[in-house]
Amino acid sequence: MVRRVFIVMTLVFVVIIGIGIAQAATVSGPVVLTCTGIDGSAATGLIDRDNTGTGQESYTISVVDGAGTELYNYSATLLVSATPGPFGSTNYTTPPQYNPITLTLTSHAGNGLPEAITFTAQGTCDGLPWLAACTLNIPEGSVVGEAPLGASVYSSPGEATNITLNPGTYIVVGQDES
Repeated sequence: MVRRVFIVMTLVFVVIIGIGIAQAATVSGPVVLTCTGIDGSAATGLIDRDNTGTGQESYTISVVDGAGTELYNYSATLLVSATPGPFGSTNYTTPPQYNPITLTLTSHAGNGLPEAITFTAQGTCDGLPWLAACTLNIPEGSVVGEAPLGASVYSSPGEATNITLNPGTYIVVGQDES
């Protein structure tokens, strides 16, 4: 009986540790994107993913406008369990030209973990236009397809997988129209 309890507790501990490793930097509280910069004075964070192998998390904060122009970029590495914040405010290095303005917090790939977008925020700036064009960078040799009712995914002709696409528009990279 004692051995069974020990095994169960060990499994619970392993699952909890595994969940902690899979998470990434998190943000609590509002991050406001203005016409001139980022206001994170009411936001705090938690660094909770070792993507370096040294008990630290490396991440990048980037802000782009509606045309994809980079307005701000900041990378750092902090100790896991650090709780940075409140973040304060900072100005963009390049002024926005188009709405919307989008902030992305990305935890880097490393230590066996994939890159992960862990937080996004979006804002608008009165007086700025909205870009009236598709700004997707579609790689050469790709095809854009519409799946208005969803679609089954095939690994090769006649080989259906158990994956079903949600309705929407998709870019198939590295495929021609045939």
